[in-house]
Parts: sequence; C-alpha cells; structure tokens
Amino acid sequence: MNIKIDLVNLSQQKLDAIVLYSINGTITNNIVIEELNKITDNSLSKIIKINKLTNNDEKLHIIYTSSEDIKKIIIVNIRKTGNLDMETIRMTGGDVANKIKKLELNNYGIIIPKINKLNYSEFAQSLVEGSKLALYDFNNYKTNKNNNKKSYKLNILIEKNVKLEEIEKGVKIGQAVVEGVEIARDISNTPGCDCTPNLLAKKVKKITNKHNLNCEIIDEENMKKLKMGGILGVSSGSNETAKLIIIKHNNATNNVKPIVIVGKAVTFDSGGISIKPSSKMEEMKYDKSGGATVIGTMVTISKLNLPLNVIGVIPATENLPGGRAYKPGDILKFSNGKTAEIINTDAEGRVILGDALSYSTKWKPQAIIDLATLTGACIVALGNAASGLMGNNQKLIDKIIKAGNNTCEKVWQLPMWEEYTSQIKSDIADIRNTGIKGAGTITAAAFLAEFVETYPWAHLDIAGTAWIQETTPKKSYLTKGATGICVRLLTNLLQNWKN
Repeated sequence: MNIKIDLVNLSQQKLDAIVLYSINGTITNNIVIEELNKITDNSLSKIIKINKLTNNDEKLHIIYTSSEDIKKIIIVNIRKTGNLDMETIRMTGGDVANKIKKLELNNYGIIIPKINKLNYSEFAQSLVEGSKLALYDFNNYKTNKNNNKKSYKLNILIEKNVKLEEIEKGVKIGQAVVEGVEIARDISNTPGCDCTPNLLAKKVKKITNKHNLNCEIIDEENMKKLKMGGILGVSSGSNETAKLIIIKHNNATNNVKPIVIVGKAVTFDSGGISIKPSSKMEEMKYDKSGGATVIGTMVTISKLNLPLNVIGVIPATENLPGGRAYKPGDILKFSNGKTAEIINTDAEGRVILGDALSYSTKWKPQAIIDLATLTGACIVALGNAASGLMGNNQKLIDKIIKAGNNTCEKVWQLPMWEEYTSQIKSDIADIRNTGIKGAGTITAAAFLAEFVETYPWAHLDIAGTAWIQETTPKKSYLTKGATGICVRLLTNLLQNWKN
C-alpha cells in the first residue's frame, strides 16, 4: 500500500472512494460536506438530516455518486460513547480497507476528522496499522498469486488546521510497526520445509543487513563449547542443526545495559518421541512465532531509531523423533550447570529457552522478556483472547500490561506461587521439564525462571494468540494464519522505556 498525505481539496482529487468519519452521528468536516453535496445531489445532507447514521448499526455506509472524480463516498459510522481510542481507529481502518478490496477499488482517500483526546499522530498511526495489516495476504505458494498482489493507494487528507508533522509522525510509526508485524507473520506462516533453522538464520542475516542491525549466528559446534545441552538435546532428533540467532540494536551509549528479548523458534514441532496427534500437526509451523516476533520487533525499533540497546535472542531448532532424538527419562545439562529430567519431549520450548535465557544474562541486562508458543494449557486458561504473562519483577510486568492495553494485544498475569513452582522439582536432577499435574502454563514458566538468575524477567506465553484459531476474536486487521502477536506490544513498551 502506498500512502500519501495531502490537504483536502476535492476539486483536485480523483479517487475511487472518499472516506468520512461520522462520530455519534456527527460529521465534523463541514466544508467537505458542502463540496461532496455538489456531486451527490445533496444525498449526504439528506442522510445526515434523517439521522440515518445515528440510527444505523452498520459500520460503513456507502453513497454512490455520478462523478468521475470521486465515485463513492464511504461513511465510517462510529457509535461510541466517550473518546475515540487507537483500537477503534485501527479496526475502522481495517474495515475500510477490506471494503475497498471487496469492491475491487484501489485508490481511496480518508479525511481525518476533528478529534479531541486522541492526538493526530496516534490517529494516523492506528489508521495506517489497521489499513495495511488488513490487506496482508500470505500467498507465496499460490500459482495464481499475482492476481492477489493488487496495489492500493491511500490518501490521508487533512484540513488546514491539522498539523502536518503530527500526521507524518504517526504514518512513519505505523509503517514501521506494520513492516515488523508483516515480517513476523511471513516467518511464522512459512512452512517448515522452507524455514529450517539454517534457512531461518540466512533469512535473518538478509533482514538485518537491510535494516542496519548486527547479527551473529552461533552454530552447534560453538553451542557444544558453551555447554548448551538443552538446545542440543532438542535438536538431536533432526538432521537439521540448531542455530542460536543474536540480533543487536545498539543506539544508546555503551554503558547503558541492554533489554534482551528472547523468542522460541521451533521451526517445526512434531513433539519428538512424545509425538503429537496428527490432527492439526501442520499448525506446528507456527511454533517459531516467538522468534518471529523478536525478529519483527527488532526491525521496527531499528526503523524508529529508538535510543536504546536491545538484543534479540532466538534459539532455532526442529523437534523430530529421529534415531538420535532425546528421550523421556534423559537428563540434560544446561549452560548454567543445571540439570533437567526430561518427562515429555513435547515440552521442548522451555528446554531450548533455558539455554537462551541463561546466555542472555551475560549482558547483565536491564530486563529479559521471552515469548513462546509454549503451552496448550495457556489456551485452556485464557482461550485465544489474551497471552499469558508471568515473571519475577512486578514493575516489569506492569509495564508489559500497560503496553498490552495501549496496543490492544491483551495479556493476563498468572501467579508463580511456590505451590505451583515446587512441582518441577526432580528426584534425580535439579528440575524436571513438566509439572506433576495441572497449572501447565505456570510450571513451564517456573522452569524458565531457573535460568534468569536475579535479573528482571517476564515470560509471555503466546500459544493462544500467535495464529488465528477457531475462537480468536475477530478483528478487521487480522487475516488468516499468523498474527505477528506482540510486535506492537513490544514496540510500544520500548518506545516508552526509561533507562
């Protein structure tokens, strides 16, 4: 989608459609209404006069014109008490983009309404996010894909009283966020055959070179030197070797400690020896979504040039039941010296994250945040509407909750009481990789807590939110497949970060 910002001047506009916002039945752009009435035989005023907008529950109302310059008028009907928020604008941006696609149009303009509490930068950011994300389509494997790659043009039209620099700022942020989300979606959606650990590492190299990020790939030989028995254990059943991918955004002084974000990237998860049921196993290409989110977030913060030091850590491996695969009952030794008894080889995410988290402490970070499609238990607890959140530092957790609320990528904190965490104690090793019974999301987090020392740490379980599932809440800007969850959340968190 190409985005252009321009002053409202309908006499010089040639558009397939023009979009107006009606908020509680009121359209604030009076001069525009007068101009549009001229080409609609006063249809717009007639609709407003008979209160058709306030009495109509439809989100969009379409008026067809006889003009060759502006062929349709789309009224976004927002019946919302109180102030507008960013999610409302994001959703309406998606609604309009989907309607433009359905009507097979491609060049449309949106007139920014007069707004009160929500600033114009936030409005523009949300509008761009909703509009562009709604048009995302993963069709790399369709032979007829060219028909789906239509070019869309969005003209953001502003009146003279609106500060251009605020709109430009919002558009810039929105476009950076969308690029990160789309990268995360693309990686998550790519099947395991084309996104093995080695291919993922090569892809990340290309992405980081393009976006002025530093990248380091740690291979299995060096993992052996670092004694990363967790990652090596999970990887042992596959002919594909594991990779530990490090991405660095260095944009603060060298003495400022980094924030580390860690993302699980099991490029395909069969469950290993504890093999999964065949039903929906194809969805296990999404088990790399945590890593994909980290990659997308690093791109976004680089494009925004955030004044922080941020390090992304992505352990990448396959989990397959090969002849050398790790087995239930095995004992693995991690890079921090701890040992774990393997109860279930399908609880592999926490095993590879153990080494990645331990490795992250070498930078003495301000905070460590990890993301993983970790447990089906999280879906049992929270469904598909929120990600699970746990950690050892309430201040950090509160920041993440706030960022989740700001972006409408909702999270819910679960407790990590001793009554739960004691379940991962093993009789023959330091810990075991599953709990005894119940509270599977919390006992998984308890396992991870063994590898972060005393650094502020938070864990996001995105198993229920990483891709569209049967009960995922419908949002106009979410399309089938991967959601790119938490790129927006992490970006907002880091935008508001104070060292």
